[in-house]
Amino acid sequence: VKIHKVKDDLRFEKNIIDLIINSKLDDSKSFLPEEDIKKLDKFESDFWKGYYEKCQEITNIFEKIKTENPECLRLLYALTFAHDSFDEEMLLDIANASAQTSQMQDNLNMLHRFSWVISGNSELTGFKRYSFICSLTRGYIQQALSKDDAQKTLRKSWIDCYVKKAQEYGNDDYGNWHEKFDRIDEDWSNFKAVFDWCRKNWRDRKSTR
Repeated sequence: VKIHKVKDDLRFEKNIIDLIINSKLDDSKSFLPEEDIKKLDKFESDFWKGYYEKCQEITNIFEKIKTENPECLRLLYALTFAHDSFDEEMLLDIANASAQTSQMQDNLNMLHRFSWVISGNSELTGFKRYSFICSLTRGYIQQALSKDDAQKTLRKSWIDCYVKKAQEYGNDDYGNWHEKFDRIDEDWSNFKAVFDWCRKNWRDRKSTR
């Protein structure tokens, strides 16, 4: 019974958050008893308070990284290109970072401590993969990257890395072909993201000629 209540509470909170974000909460209040409206008002107030505090925390940490740790900044920027996650090799290639440096591991550990980045081994290939924990953090970093001169270089690196990976794992089906295609399969959403961006960019350039 307790488990079902927790699930119901989480479902309720998610629905309310969706309404808050889409500015539809006030419309919904007109159908509720006064007691429930008071609960919603408090929930909305707590939500925005927590949201503001989280944004401030992200801003403070990001500005410190941007000023003091350019290698860590490139890791963060590179990870924003992931549709869901990158394996460690791809992340480092895009960021042009060396896996051999203790600084790189320190940076990844630091981002994990900040609860910005999470890592885990792929069930398909066993390789370690990295992703953002919170979409708010990812969105903030994406916005920062859009204003940074590094965006063009990193985007080219992102495309080049996936072209190279496709060439490496997409040849004839000799030997243990399934091992090669496992690497393609686990990264399929990233391949599609690269393809979709290139196709859209090509169409936009073509339409402006």
